[in-house]
Amino acid sequence: MLGYPFARPWTIALCAVAFSGCARATASSPTDHEPGYPAPLPAQDSPPVTFTSEQLLTRLLNLIRTTKSISALTIEQLSTAMKQPARSFGPGKSGFSGNLTASWGFALVLRNAGETRARLDFEFLDGSPRRDSYATEICSADVDYVASELEALGFKRGRVYGEHGSVIHDRFYRPGLSIEMDSIREPHSASSDRTPRSCVLALRME
Repeated sequence: MLGYPFARPWTIALCAVAFSGCARATASSPTDHEPGYPAPLPAQDSPPVTFTSEQLLTRLLNLIRTTKSISALTIEQLSTAMKQPARSFGPGKSGFSGNLTASWGFALVLRNAGETRARLDFEFLDGSPRRDSYATEICSADVDYVASELEALGFKRGRVYGEHGSVIHDRFYRPGLSIEMDSIREPHSASSDRTPRSCVLALRME
């Protein structure tokens, strides 16, 4: 299975602040010390993570349901929606991070809360050296489910295409709030008749 189709700058930055598994991908990465993105907290200082991939997505959907705009979202509201207190990742950045499985972690970061340039970034992070972990582990709530929930909340769905008709990401919009969603396919299994699903990889909200 292929890993990420491309790397985004904010993706690399989230790895630097969030997922201990990202450190396994390379012995030393220049993003580990990128200005403005603190190194991960020592394991003994990190709060226990009790999320599952499905909980993360369903709680995010519940948050979106009651959020008119990301600029109006507070850290307290984020904590309430996720049912855990958010922690600081440095000036202007608060949220959650941790491991979900042996291969996958996540980062959820609210940036510049209360400002017009606020945004909420979420990503599942593949910590394997080749970034080729099976997406099935993070696919309890797949793209079809999340898209249908967003459309039920009044979002209009569109797609951004790249070369040769490939989908770069899905885009959802309603007045005051836009969401970009990256996805990753499950591997095809010769032993299963089920069609591989598209799994949510990242959500960027502003």
